[in-house]
Amino acid sequence: MIVAFGMAVPFCSLLFAWLSQFNRERPRTLRESLPRFALWLASLSLLPASVSLVRVQVIAPRTPSPVWIALNWTAVLCWMSVLLLALLGKGKPRVSLLVWSIIFPVFAAMLFVSAYTY
Repeated sequence: MIVAFGMAVPFCSLLFAWLSQFNRERPRTLRESLPRFALWLASLSLLPASVSLVRVQVIAPRTPSPVWIALNWTAVLCWMSVLLLALLGKGKPRVSLLVWSIIFPVFAAMLFVSAYTY
């Protein structure tokens, strides 16, 4: 339940980026199509990170299994790609993706720290 409330702000930012993407005309250049690819990567990054945070909140083990480590690294690499693509891209979703790139790790870190301070 804590993760659902904690990740609501990054999710709303990502949802706003998706909604602004659907109101656009078809991209003509590569720079205009970069935010769409970044949206898919951001969605891919949000899912394993949220599931991992739920796992940490519920179980809170000190040593995660290799599967969780691989999923978390995938989320981090997707997040870094979204940040780069949002900086290089052009269009409306770019601003929402930049906001998401800033608030997502902040909220994820707060939830991670809260699992060990409870």
